[in-house]
Amino acid sequence: MSDFWWRLMKYQTKIHQYDPNLDYTTGFEGVPPVQMASAQHPQHLKQYLQGEYPPQFWAFEGKDASVQHGASAHRSDDEGTFLDVGVRSFEPVGTEQKVGRMATPDEMPDKRNIVVRRRSAADHPRHKRNMEKDIRRRNAERKKRLDLKRRATGGLSPMDMLRRRDMKMLKEAKSRAAKEHRRKYETAYESTPARKKYRRELERERRKRGVAGKGGKDMSHTKEGTIVPEDPHTNRARSHPSVGSTLKMVRVVKEQKKLFVQGQKTLDGQPAFTPTDFAAEERRRQAALKEAKAKEQRMIAVQQHEAMTNEERRADHEAKRLQQKQAREAQQLKTAEGNATLPLRNPE
Repeated sequence: MSDFWWRLMKYQTKIHQYDPNLDYTTGFEGVPPVQMASAQHPQHLKQYLQGEYPPQFWAFEGKDASVQHGASAHRSDDEGTFLDVGVRSFEPVGTEQKVGRMATPDEMPDKRNIVVRRRSAADHPRHKRNMEKDIRRRNAERKKRLDLKRRATGGLSPMDMLRRRDMKMLKEAKSRAAKEHRRKYETAYESTPARKKYRRELERERRKRGVAGKGGKDMSHTKEGTIVPEDPHTNRARSHPSVGSTLKMVRVVKEQKKLFVQGQKTLDGQPAFTPTDFAAEERRRQAALKEAKAKEQRMIAVQQHEAMTNEERRADHEAKRLQQKQAREAQQLKTAEGNATLPLRNPE
């Protein structure tokens, strides 16, 4: 059912509810004339047809609402359509204000004496200015989003990002010649004395730990030159030059603490890693606790100072000044005594 037939069958059942010019003077007996009209947003159509009015209904005297009033941004939609709400009464309702009249819901008439029409302000300059302003605002928001996206992507277009992603995903050579070139390079590289020594160290560590030939975790070199067990997926994923080929020291420290606390040892009876300096950690912990306690004391002092009255604050200030003065005098006296010449001993 269209909007027109819905209104005709349910709410606007009389013809004078559509035309503000029809009243008792034009042959419609008992129908009061339209005394004032107001421009409202189209989203409030159903409320006005049902007799649901806002707490303050502002209107101007006359049968038609001003198109300039209806062309404002908050009274018309994007197409420039607004509602012309006319109020029928034999006398103007509400109280007169500096601009127009204002009526409360109790002062408004029955819904059968309300004329609700759709009107257009699309050609009004005010609506055109509002639309241009809205377009500028949307363009500014779009430009801001694009700038944020450009900063996040480094100024790359979506196609460039796809190309880079495809290049990163290209981990193996595809052509036959490229595969053969890579195989020859890896054969020559793994045959160097440095790589052979590297593999011997790892295999020696696996035999030392008793896990040779049993799978499990890989043996991974650290930046300190030691060898620690590491998950194979994590170890072999760290093969790109930008990432590095050694285990991060943070994880090494965690592994050291874990093995030292549990007392794990290698086959020769020696600790698997250098023990962590727990004395230094205890000193850092004590320093942190001392700083936290001092911060708490400062907070308590601030709260106590804020809770004091002006007289108490002045008295406290005077007491602190007196204490500082006594401390200075004591220091001066001590300094004077230290600088005094000692009496000469009587010669014998």
